[in-house]
Amino acid sequence: MSYAEMQTLINQRVYLPSDGLLIECVVKNVKAAYGRLRVQVIPMSGRGETWVDASRVRLISSGKPGDLGPCYAPSTPLEEAK
Repeated sequence: MSYAEMQTLINQRVYLPSDGLLIECVVKNVKAAYGRLRVQVIPMSGRGETWVDASRVRLISSGKPGDLGPCYAPSTPLEEAK
């Protein structure tokens, strides 16, 4: 994935799975580290931020906040979903 393609992920809404929950987050930054794409996410509600491997997050395909509609299959990493 090129730098320009990585930049298109910034401000995208994503789901971050955690202990059986899907936490709605926003991508605030992206980087390539050791050949892997990483994204910095912040939750839509609550506080904090964290860097995670992009394969852990799923783009929200619906335009509705909080919609648990279709998202990318867990086996599809974010960098391949383009």
